[in-house]
Amino acid sequence: MELQPVPHPTRARNRGLAVVAALVLLPVTLLAFLPSVLGLERYVISTDSMQGDIDRGSLAIERPTPAEDLVVGDVITFPSTREVGTTVLVTQRVVAVNDRRLVTRGDTEPASLTETLPVDGATYSRVLVHVPWVGYPFLGAVDRSMWVALILTAIGALAMAWQARPQPGPRPGSRVPLG
Repeated sequence: MELQPVPHPTRARNRGLAVVAALVLLPVTLLAFLPSVLGLERYVISTDSMQGDIDRGSLAIERPTPAEDLVVGDVITFPSTREVGTTVLVTQRVVAVNDRRLVTRGDTEPASLTETLPVDGATYSRVLVHVPWVGYPFLGAVDRSMWVALILTAIGALAMAWQARPQPGPRPGSRVPLG
């Protein structure tokens, strides 16, 4: 009778973990570094003003664009001074171009809540693509339910890793002494 070698389960499991780690880390690394190399900007959407098109927690990849090249329908990020004494970055849609000025508004905001921006010599970041959910870890004020889901996911992953650990005992194919 010929004995066949049995693959070591730890190696297969380590390869599987390496593949999973690569599948998770590669896209995250690309999202973190590739935009910078290509001259793009990244912003995390922290409000619901563009809900439906760009949801809160999305990561927006944007390119600086001269204001003269923007058209109605473009989504841009710019410093807003809507609230007196503060400047915050907001992401809104261009809804009109009038007299060398851009009129912007969030998709979920009332028509009366618009901002007017100058066109002459200005540059604004135009959204090229957005990736939902990726920005949530970077938001400071994440909902309690998101933290609960994150913690439960981590506990589940640890439990699965604990179950998959090699159990002590004889290796498959090894001889066990009798009596």
